[in-house]
Amino acid sequence: MPLIKIKTNAIVSPKNLSELLSESTAITADILDKPVSIFMASAETEAAMMFGGKVVPTALFEIEALDYEEGLSQGLVNALTDLAGHLLKASPENVFIKISNVPRGSWAGSKRIF
Repeated sequence: MPLIKIKTNAIVSPKNLSELLSESTAITADILDKPVSIFMASAETEAAMMFGGKVVPTALFEIEALDYEEGLSQGLVNALTDLAGHLLKASPENVFIKISNVPRGSWAGSKRIF
């Protein structure tokens, strides 16, 4: 079960929040070549955040996935950065993405260990 966690200081309308979650899931599923149906996504908006000593539109995406291939990183970074610019009005230098490869046996769901 890949996980996408998004934290931003932006004020996001319910429509844009739904689009942010669904688009970030679709982008990540496409790049990882996994079905959308196995993804979980969460978002925290209006978080207390600043970058470079200034309060500006900022976003942090955290992606956790089993068997993540490093070669996929640049495409994922580009697409999520563009999405944050479009929906959150965050400039590329204020968008951060943390990608974690979760070892098999370290994740469970539906009473199964993956």
